[in-house]
Amino acid sequence: TYRNKVHQLSSVTKGILSLVTGISIEQGNIPNVNEPIFNYLSQYSDSFSNDKKQIQIKHLLTMTSGWDWNQFNYSWNDKRNDAANMYKCNDVVSYVLDRPLDAKPGVKFNYTNGEPTVLGVILQNACSIDVDKYTEQNLFNPLGISQYQWSRYPDGTFEVDGGLKLCSRDLLKVGILVLNEGNWKGNQLISKNWISESTKSRISLSRRRGVGYY
Repeated sequence: TYRNKVHQLSSVTKGILSLVTGISIEQGNIPNVNEPIFNYLSQYSDSFSNDKKQIQIKHLLTMTSGWDWNQFNYSWNDKRNDAANMYKCNDVVSYVLDRPLDAKPGVKFNYTNGEPTVLGVILQNACSIDVDKYTEQNLFNPLGISQYQWSRYPDGTFEVDGGLKLCSRDLLKVGILVLNEGNWKGNQLISKNWISESTKSRISLSRRRGVGYY
């Protein structure tokens, strides 16, 4: 039935990734959001200049890493569209990391599918488990969510930037979890502190619009 049909969440997936990042920090897999991403991507050490070594977890969560990135001004078939290029390449993480910086980390907001994709791999490395299974064990199972699909890029990397599918009622559970400050039926699945920190406006887009952690 339609009630049991999973639907493409697109960039709402990034919000799920934020929640899972909070869980991984609470469990001690990552100390805090100030951790340099370089520490969790040793397989890509050649991609890090000294400037890029300053990029921290919080910069990925707020899309302020400073990479030169454009995915809206050009069509999907245009070679200048970085999101399309990332999808078509042999190593999506390498593509993102190799982009030049056009701003100091933490200064400039630039919407990108690249940064959450990198964060997904960081979580896998930090937690020693694929991000879909980690999410299942620590978020979906406690919420009673059993139906989901998570697509991958052609190189096998999970599309944590927009590739998750959930049933509508299961997405509602996630919303209720956040409204209840991380508590679900008496169980604190996510710390109140993370809900508070992740929903603060950290980047001002306009007088009434801001950006938290995805």
